[in-house]
Amino acid sequence: MYPKPLLLLLFALLAFPAPAIDQSEQECRTRTTHESMTLADLIRPEWELPWLLNHKVWGDQHQETIVLVHGLTGDFRTFENVAKSLSQYYRVVGVDLRGMGETPAYGWNYSSKMLAKDIERLLAHLEKHWHNPTKRYHILGHSFGGRVAIAFCDLFPEKVRSLIVEDMHFATYSGAGPETLLSGAKKAIATLREQNPGQSMQGMLMDTSPDRWKAVREKGYVVSLFASQVRAEEYSGELQRLKVPALLVGAADYKGALQANGVRHARSHLSKNPFVRIAAIPGTGHDVHNDNMDGYLQVVGSFVADVIKN
Repeated sequence: MYPKPLLLLLFALLAFPAPAIDQSEQECRTRTTHESMTLADLIRPEWELPWLLNHKVWGDQHQETIVLVHGLTGDFRTFENVAKSLSQYYRVVGVDLRGMGETPAYGWNYSSKMLAKDIERLLAHLEKHWHNPTKRYHILGHSFGGRVAIAFCDLFPEKVRSLIVEDMHFATYSGAGPETLLSGAKKAIATLREQNPGQSMQGMLMDTSPDRWKAVREKGYVVSLFASQVRAEEYSGELQRLKVPALLVGAADYKGALQANGVRHARSHLSKNPFVRIAAIPGTGHDVHNDNMDGYLQVVGSFVADVIKN
């Protein structure tokens, strides 16, 4: 949970509106401050998504399953070509994270753990409908999606067969203070007020209608919350607890995740893991999977095949 001073600051933002409002809106927001809403309610881990993530499944005839988690502001379509190729051998599940792609935004909690829980709920739902379900997955996350993938492995280790992280900047995640979280909340609040004039924040935040939340299409809302909350997380313990095979893949000629300090950082936290592979793919930038798809598929495919054999 966030520090008490931060909660008080954020609550003040919700309780006191910007000056350019009419009297009725002022009265509505004043009433809201006397109701049961607190910021702990808004950002608590139990803020469950009222609907399933938008998703697509390729290769449903297979049992071995790879889950693809896109990066910030992306959606499953970034993996479309990769998924089609992988689906020759594996079932592949692509997801749109909360508030991205065609999944409506919802609430304030955009921590990597919250987004990982969204994925677990989707997979639990899909398992009930597959004629050959699997209970353990290969979880692949690109960029910020790598943080979500790591969180998934930490929360649901019994559901993970391997972890693949694509171009996630390990060494740059040094944490963020209350100021970063506060800045993200300010931007998100401003977005909600602009898109929902005259409505109380509690009324908006407690509305579980997907149609209402589909209207929150401003990427700044999700980016502000997700980027600030994920940067505030300490994830080294998650990597140290990771016991499944891990592949770190990045660009060979791009100053991205596989810079020397990033590799050292990752290796130090994965030192107790007996199966760690690091692969640099030539001719690629941050979107490794699209910049050199053949090289990417060879690396990822051989890794998954080795995991299955072992």
